[in-house]
Amino acid sequence: MSDAFHHEEEALGNVYDAQLVRRLLRYARPYRGAIAAAVVLSIVYALLEGVIPLFFKVAIDHYMTGEAAANSKLAFATRYLPPDPWLGINIMGALFLGILLASFAVEYARYRLTLLTGQHVMYDLRREVFAHLQRLPISFFDRNPVGRLVTRATTDIDQLNEAFSAGVVAVFGDLFML
Repeated sequence: MSDAFHHEEEALGNVYDAQLVRRLLRYARPYRGAIAAAVVLSIVYALLEGVIPLFFKVAIDHYMTGEAAANSKLAFATRYLPPDPWLGINIMGALFLGILLASFAVEYARYRLTLLTGQHVMYDLRREVFAHLQRLPISFFDRNPVGRLVTRATTDIDQLNEAFSAGVVAVFGDLFML
């Protein structure tokens, strides 16, 4: 048995392999509704996070600098605010807190959804890998180190789970945030 046979996985190839990605995405196909929901939640989260700086702009422009609401580009946002700075800042603070809580709830739901979807996808992949290993002839196990097979069946799939759960949907969220 050659030493090169045991170290074939150490050979570095392309960083991105489109064929491999297509093969992996087939495991995510049954969960495309959950993935779509996670993308929608990412968009909602990005929108909520984008609104937060507007609160500071309105509070500073309307109450601290005394800029008239009619001259402001955000006149629609100040139309319903009271003229009293103390009351207006308190109302804006309550709205700001509400936006932060909504943002937290949306991000938590997205995180849980992607985590659960990733677990389901990895379960399907592990089940298929294990079934494939069960069908292999005994001679295959004589030729291949058991440690390498166990690593392929556990650690590599865990790495795929991490990439799927944290990476795929987060990329969409980050794009929308930008």
